[in-house]
Amino acid sequence: MLQAQPNVTVRAPIVRKQNAYVVLLRPKTFSTSEDKRKLVEMALCNRNSAARISKISKVNLKGVDPRIILLGIDNDVDKDRLAKGLAAKNHFLYDVQNNPLFQIVFPIRARKTTNWVITLDPRIYKRVFGEPGLFFEWSRYRFDNFIGVKQCRHCRKFGHTTKWCPRSEEALCGNCGLNHKSEDCQQVICVNCYDSNQKYNSGFDTGRHPYSITCECFLRQKVNLIRLADYGDPSGSTD
Repeated sequence: MLQAQPNVTVRAPIVRKQNAYVVLLRPKTFSTSEDKRKLVEMALCNRNSAARISKISKVNLKGVDPRIILLGIDNDVDKDRLAKGLAAKNHFLYDVQNNPLFQIVFPIRARKTTNWVITLDPRIYKRVFGEPGLFFEWSRYRFDNFIGVKQCRHCRKFGHTTKWCPRSEEALCGNCGLNHKSEDCQQVICVNCYDSNQKYNSGFDTGRHPYSITCECFLRQKVNLIRLADYGDPSGSTD
């Protein structure tokens, strides 16, 4: 007597798809892409890493356009007047197609004059700093690099302004930004250096004011902004 065999469901083996990731490496010092390729390959091979490289290629990341600050402009000069005046007296601020290579960003009011922050096309950055100043109307004005570190006036943290503070509803110390009332503040402490020490064991000096220009966290913010900026061809070529 024949017996029917029970139906057996055969399932295909589960093959887990391995995720592929893209890693961007930014060198601290100048080096060629071939140098970086060899270092990455050696690091993975020497450690018998399970990671496998499918492709290594050079990526040209466009940095942030550099900014300068133009000093000592009269308070009655507005944005349009300044832009037209600079264009009329500094021909290198336009390309051969008469397209502007600069942009007026915002003013910083002082007591008697106004300083203006200006974005430069990276192609003319070196050229501009080869000039003794920028001419506007009948005078020549000094300028300098502008490294604008965003710092909140409420929590004293970097990376955002007071308008976008995630802790805007909290009552924080008006001296140091920590979680106590201003009148209870016994010692001014830099909240950024304090947090960095807690999270990363940085060993920073916390005895400075949060707005101190010698604050180690502030200086690191400046270094990062400079590193991310595109200052154009080191040779100064505008091609």
